[in-house]
This record gives sequence, C-alpha cells and structure tokens, in this order.
Amino acid sequence: MGDTEYTSQIVCPYCGHEDNDSWEFGGGDGEELEIDCPKCGETMLCTRNIQITYSTYRKEGADERGS
Repeated sequence: MGDTEYTSQIVCPYCGHEDNDSWEFGGGDGEELEIDCPKCGETMLCTRNIQITYSTYRKEGADERGS
C-alpha cells in the first residue's frame, strides 16, 4: 500500500484499511491530523479536504424567461 489522495474514506497507507467512520475524525480543511489505524495500529498523517459544490434546479411552475 502507499499514500492516497482525495479518497472518500481514510485509507491506511500501511495496510489499506478503509475507515468507514472517517467523518468522526475532527479537523478542518487542510488541517493535518495524526491518527492510529484501527486495524494495524500504525500511526499515519491525515488531512481532511473539504470541497463545496452547488446544484440549481428550475422551480416547478416558473415561467421560461431567458430561454
């Protein structure tokens, strides 16, 4: 195993364990945390990368202005 980037769960770079409770770990965007793998016990560094996106939809019954 090795380093991982931008995964949806914390993945141990030593044993590959995926932590399904990654959301429980604190830390803000880009803050580096030192955590122990719950499976193999190795200490790893982890950063949480937060990305905000938006979606928009037409409101039902609204007129079609600008189309």
